[in-house]
Amino acid sequence: MAVEAVGTTRAGVLDVPDDIATAGWWRGGARLGDPFGSMLIAAHVDSVTQGLGPFAELLEVTAGARIQVRSRARRQAYEVRSRRLVPRAALTSSPWMFDPSG
Repeated sequence: MAVEAVGTTRAGVLDVPDDIATAGWWRGGARLGDPFGSMLIAAHVDSVTQGLGPFAELLEVTAGARIQVRSRARRQAYEVRSRRLVPRAALTSSPWMFDPSG
């Protein structure tokens, strides 16, 4: 899926693209190929008006699966170690999710 750089809104909330076919990469995080840091890529799983988006596939991903992130110049693969489903309302009270150590 396409990924575009995003920031935060005035309220401090990640500005995730409205189009479910586009993910948002948080500009404040690590970049593709950085040797350290956390990369945050967010997108909608589904939409009442747009149906299922590509992130819906992540609902069935299991430990050991590989996910590839690529740009025109770089390509990096990540291995899934675990998966947690977190309700949207709980994101602000889940500091572990934004811990730079991963």
